[in-house]
Amino acid sequence: MFVNRVGIAVVLGLLLGATARANAADKKAATDAKAAADAKAAKAKPVVDKKSLPAARLEAARAALAGEDDAAAIATAASLGGSGAGNAAEPLAELLAIGAAPARAEAALDALGKLGAEGALTAPRAFEVLDLYSGHHAPEIRQRAVKALGTIKDGRAVPTLLARLGDVAPGVRAAAGDALAARHERAATPRLLALIKRSDAGAASPLAALATPDLIPQIAELAGTVDDGVLATTLGEYAQRGDVPDRLRLDVVRTIAKLSGAGAATALVEYVASVPAKEDRPSKREAQKLLDQRGAAQRTRRRHARVRASSWSRRRPPRSRPARRARTSAPATRARSRRRSRDRNRRRHRRAASSSWSWAARPARASRRTISRRRALCGRSPAP
Repeated sequence: MFVNRVGIAVVLGLLLGATARANAADKKAATDAKAAADAKAAKAKPVVDKKSLPAARLEAARAALAGEDDAAAIATAASLGGSGAGNAAEPLAELLAIGAAPARAEAALDALGKLGAEGALTAPRAFEVLDLYSGHHAPEIRQRAVKALGTIKDGRAVPTLLARLGDVAPGVRAAAGDALAARHERAATPRLLALIKRSDAGAASPLAALATPDLIPQIAELAGTVDDGVLATTLGEYAQRGDVPDRLRLDVVRTIAKLSGAGAATALVEYVASVPAKEDRPSKREAQKLLDQRGAAQRTRRRHARVRASSWSRRRPPRSRPARRARTSAPATRARSRRRSRDRNRRRHRRAASSSWSWAARPARASRRTISRRRALCGRSPAP
């Protein structure tokens, strides 16, 4: 009985000692971690909070935007756009809502676009103002408004962007297409394809970003009916996408090679450059081979052109039409023409006289005087 009690006491003592040592180790580790965190925080630079601007700065910005100094207003708009603050859009939206000069309006729209690119365009009136200015009468302001509108993460902007694809200004259409492509809006694909059929260069990149594999044959069939440069840009940027199978890329590369102009060569060069150097693709090899063939054909054409130019340079330069008329009307030229005509007639009569059916054998068809003249031309005695 006594032995059991002693054993139990020894076991309990060992357990308590192990627990105490474990707690001491945990406390030491926690202390070391806290000390390291404090040291790291002391070395780190203080982080400036850009989520909101103070009220005093917003009031000063409003005063500068509404002031008479255009340069100060434009600089204030640029400062608000680069601040990245969520409430920086409020003075800009207020300025656009009450109306402003074109220079100030453009600066305010550019600032809203910068805020939207940083994800800070959260002002309630921002969408309404941008939607209103997307229909402005000036194309430059419409283009800036559409760019800023495309940065808003709001589904209400999609109908306006789709409508701007039918704008009369090419820059506005291109900005709307880029915004829809950035949103991956497949609903814009039919309208972009219609613009490509009209050889609209601004729709090439957006359509390449939104096109699906079943749409590529329809685009390739447009060869010969649209501008080759627009078609080459569309197919070239589509081939650079990472989600395109290489078998389809091979067909796209061959279609580009059939197009004429510098745009096709540029598309092939950009595709080859976009592929990593260590990656071996059949489409990349095919594009490089086609580029080499185009280069060889171009060098051959240049060489032939140089040969033709050098051969023409050794020839006598042709006379202009007035000079020919002047020389034709000269007495010496007329005399030379008469001599040539006389010699030509003599040769013809000599050939006729030497043949078996000569003019002298047909006195009934010619007068005596004519026969004598012909005999004199041939060197014979006149007719009796």
